[in-house]
Amino acid sequence: MKKLTLIVGLVCSGFVVLVALVSLVWTPFDPTKVSTHRYGGLSWPHILGTDGLGMDTASRLMTGAQTTLLVGILAVGIAAVIGVPLGIYVGMGHKMLGEVVARASDILYALPALLLAILLAAAVGASVMTATVAIGIATIPIFQRMARAATLTVMSQDYILAAEVAGTPRFIIALRHILPNIAPLLGVQAAASFSMAILAEAGLAYLGLSAPQAVPAWGRMLRDADIYTAPGQAVIPGIAIAVAVMGFNLLGDGVRDYLDPRLREVR
Repeated sequence: MKKLTLIVGLVCSGFVVLVALVSLVWTPFDPTKVSTHRYGGLSWPHILGTDGLGMDTASRLMTGAQTTLLVGILAVGIAAVIGVPLGIYVGMGHKMLGEVVARASDILYALPALLLAILLAAAVGASVMTATVAIGIATIPIFQRMARAATLTVMSQDYILAAEVAGTPRFIIALRHILPNIAPLLGVQAAASFSMAILAEAGLAYLGLSAPQAVPAWGRMLRDADIYTAPGQAVIPGIAIAVAVMGFNLLGDGVRDYLDPRLREVR
């Protein structure tokens, strides 16, 4: 059953990645080309129909996968690059800075990505990058707390004490001993945060705080869909979002089960 979780996660997330890569070199139509064939049904050559502006849904769905992956990669990257070093530094015993970071994390954790996106949109304008930065900043406390907790566990090991007695610089200890040991845990968290970033960006795009109409994005396609005239135009991107979120969530769960011997199946 646990192997099935990993396989399903790999298939779903791999399919999203494959669609995004294919869209870099080919789409059935120009995803931003407007035509008079508005709200066309599922027929050839528009196999997934057209939206209210006559743009091909399949092409926009394929190109929207690029936006989805870009947001996930950048948001998780921002959170990990800032949160992980802070968590390791605090976990290695810097108490004064630890209190400051802990209180800052509490404040940041209380601010949802939606509120940060609204603030950034008001300051610099709504865009995919604005939403990505907001999601990344809102995710920093998760990585910081996880890295700190994992670092505290590693710091209690005898080989860390031996390295300190030998005079090994703390920076080297962090790179050589702590980071490799907590990397699997962080990888699982990255997969889970990736799926949450996808869902958050779709929600922000639906509210008009992310991708403009000219940028193909799944959340924007949901926003522009007319469920009364062409309900399929809302169902199709909704399914795409669900598959991507489920895929990366299951991938994270599967990797966790594989890496943690306590969660492996007994044979």
